[in-house]
Amino acid sequence: MSPKSSLPVINLSKCWQTGRGTLVFQASIFDPISSNKTKGYLTLDASAKSSTVAFSTDKPAIELKATGVAAIIRKYCSSCRLMNVALSPNDHDKSFFRLRLVSNATGDETFIVVSDKPMAEIDFIVNRISLCRLQSKGTFTVKKTPSNDLLEVEDFDESQLQLWMSSLLSPDETDHSTSRRDQSEPLSPHRRQARDRIARRLKTLRKTLDQDLSKLPSTDTIKAAKQDAELLSSNLWRLKSNSEELVVDVTESGEGKKILKLNPTKTPGENLDIFYARIKKLERASKLQGERVAAIKRDIQSFEEALTRIRDSSVPLTDGEISQLLSGLSLTKPKLAITPTRAVKSSKQTLGRRFSSSEGAILILGRDAKESDQIVKAAKSSDWWVHIAGGGRGSHVLVTGVSSKSPLSPSLLRPAGILALHFSDRSKAREGDVYCTRRQFIRKTKGLPAGLWLVDKSETVLIRYDQEELADIFSKEIRDGIQRHRPKTP
Repeated sequence: MSPKSSLPVINLSKCWQTGRGTLVFQASIFDPISSNKTKGYLTLDASAKSSTVAFSTDKPAIELKATGVAAIIRKYCSSCRLMNVALSPNDHDKSFFRLRLVSNATGDETFIVVSDKPMAEIDFIVNRISLCRLQSKGTFTVKKTPSNDLLEVEDFDESQLQLWMSSLLSPDETDHSTSRRDQSEPLSPHRRQARDRIARRLKTLRKTLDQDLSKLPSTDTIKAAKQDAELLSSNLWRLKSNSEELVVDVTESGEGKKILKLNPTKTPGENLDIFYARIKKLERASKLQGERVAAIKRDIQSFEEALTRIRDSSVPLTDGEISQLLSGLSLTKPKLAITPTRAVKSSKQTLGRRFSSSEGAILILGRDAKESDQIVKAAKSSDWWVHIAGGGRGSHVLVTGVSSKSPLSPSLLRPAGILALHFSDRSKAREGDVYCTRRQFIRKTKGLPAGLWLVDKSETVLIRYDQEELADIFSKEIRDGIQRHRPKTP
């Protein structure tokens, strides 16, 4: 096929395979006459007695993996072009057709041979060596020399290749493939997007169904559990303390020798309760899981019907009808109502009561135990922490905005200590000892109640104050970013 040929150009990229002898290529077809490019999937199927090749604009609704044969093909021709096709002669005892590919990156030629007889299989040939052979059971062999007939058969001429491509892109659809749609009735972008969303959800639902079916307790499992419980109940008198198992002979069980595993740390009655609890659990799981499986099956049926309808380009659907179809399948995202809201202040601005200082530092006071924990957890490791010493309830005070290398100055320690004492159970005395340490030297372990912290290292300072000093500190409180309650100037 020359570059100036009027034949469509088929480019193949990624390759996947299934567990039943099928290869799927991500493909695009470019028509040089109309300059149209159609993206889709080329399927090579050797899962049945007769192998097939089909092109589909929709990704096959089967589980695809890039393992085994697909991984080898990706290695040698991850991006390639279909150059030509050849069929086996009529008098040949082996029925096959051969695809000749060329790598767009390296220019190397590779061959894929899809055989019908004597058995359905797919060969991937590189440098006259079959690197892998995919069969109907999904198995493959590595590095076998193919027969010369596969390589020496003549390629199609341009007219034959045109006929083969026409049959490949025929509008007739089969169960395993979807051909290129009639160009006179293309799907709208909105419809294609809806189709893809439905197909993806349908694939997920099918996987979920397989997983749920594997978890569904069978009737045989429940029946066996009931029989074990009945055997244990009728032979409970035989059990001794610390028994690890109960052996029931043929005459008693009627089904041969039966061994019931027991918990040696439990009494016979407790072991029997365990057996009946297992029955109850299995029955409940069977009911709930069965309801879930039935619901998933109903969803799958709804999605399959919707996908069939939206794929059929002969059925006209407006954008409103498509949106309604998606809404019925719960595939539309709900629109969030945008309502005017009041501005929410930053938690760093509203957390705790705040007091300014002449040195530019900020003193943060927790109003209660929960808020005290919040300001301590949000503090930097170099911030200073002040709290009443010797036990007792009181607010935590954080001093932030100071140098991480210098000690806490008395002009900051004193107001912080006064606040810690005033908002504690020692406020009436107007004096007491306070802890003063860096945030990094206190910690909270799991289980400690709100407001309670462990102090690993701290300095203890005695502070006495009067009402005037306390009032001066309150005059420097910051509310909504504004310092209020300033003392009146004489």
